[in-house]
Amino acid sequence: MGGMLEYYEFTIFIFLTPFTSQLFFPLSSPSWLRELETLTIFAAGYLTRPFGGILLASLGDKLGRKKMFALSVLLMASPTLAVGLLPVYAQIGIWAPAALLACRLLQGAALGGELPTAMVFVSEHVPKRRLGLAFGLLGTGVVLGFVLASGLIALLLNHYSKAAFLVSGWRIPFVLGGVFGLMSAFLRRYVAETPVFREMSARKHLVKGTPLKQLIKHYRTETVLCLLLSIAPGVIVPGVHLFPAIYLQTVRHYDPRVVNDALFWLQVTMLVSGIAGGLVVDLIGWLKAILITFSLLVLTLFGFYAFVTPATLDFWFCALGLFLSVSIMLYNPLVSSFPAQIRLTGIASVYNIGAAIFGGTTPVIMQVISRYSKWGLAFYPSAAALIAMVVTPILWKMHKPIDLEAVDLPFDASSPIQKKDRSEEVL
Repeated sequence: MGGMLEYYEFTIFIFLTPFTSQLFFPLSSPSWLRELETLTIFAAGYLTRPFGGILLASLGDKLGRKKMFALSVLLMASPTLAVGLLPVYAQIGIWAPAALLACRLLQGAALGGELPTAMVFVSEHVPKRRLGLAFGLLGTGVVLGFVLASGLIALLLNHYSKAAFLVSGWRIPFVLGGVFGLMSAFLRRYVAETPVFREMSARKHLVKGTPLKQLIKHYRTETVLCLLLSIAPGVIVPGVHLFPAIYLQTVRHYDPRVVNDALFWLQVTMLVSGIAGGLVVDLIGWLKAILITFSLLVLTLFGFYAFVTPATLDFWFCALGLFLSVSIMLYNPLVSSFPAQIRLTGIASVYNIGAAIFGGTTPVIMQVISRYSKWGLAFYPSAAALIAMVVTPILWKMHKPIDLEAVDLPFDASSPIQKKDRSEEVL
């Protein structure tokens, strides 16, 4: 539900930009400037993701996964609901875009903690042999957010006239998203704390000091490698899921209705491939799964830009959707690279820095590339995939993977409990 809300909010903000730009900025400004200002507010949310994510993750490593799991979705849902209730520029002037910016910054900070907390929460609950499937289901929730948002907006635009939509219709997706998120926060009160964190608390094996400091001091190599790995989802999600549809309409001048219909089939394929990809991970391991599917994704990307036509668009979009599940598989090496005491901080740090740097800039970079070379559009996400294919075997060799249920303190030799454990191992 949290992943669904995260990408639901992402989609409605982008899709409604032509309308919100008219409401939160003066109509005397050119339309392109209003839309640019609105998208700038959207991009600003990416800047707060690393800070909010690392803060929430540090608290999660010290206070518990369950508490942060409920707090992150509450912080994410509240500003989403608030956006749907904000007064517009005609009512309060410059305070309208200022309030929109404040909501977006808070959303970004909360988003930084949502998916990393979900990864850790799931990985410490489910049996190791089903971890791939569990992550596949997380990815399915993300795709459902896209589908739900685009379907709701299409339904509202068909129901309302343009004038009526500008008056009240645009508020409905934000209000519904906020209510949905508050329901999720309520339900999360009833989930159980992870067995791993309960055992760490009982044995007093929680991290001492600041988790981020311990991460930088003792896990520099893993952090750098996982940062390189996080480039792939940061580039692949917007570069493969969203940008081909923009390219076909703006550069190849395809009928928008044809492209949107094909995009629907891409998302339907992703719903299936996310779960299928998780099952593949459980069957053959995440190392082989990532290497095979990333190779197929690269081949599919170059095939798409070489051979796509209006008649074959559905086929190529389904092929892209089939291999987009590889971005879900990357959760496995992330959670396997850090010990339990700093696992949440480690994942949140690398995931959000990658999202902040590459998630927000990829559409802009690919828009520039599209003016010069279609092959560059295939090469840019392929380069990110190739980096992941190089890094993944290194992480596998380092950990093979580490035990997700281990609660020892690998970096705190001064702990009396740790010294006792080591003595028992010698005996």
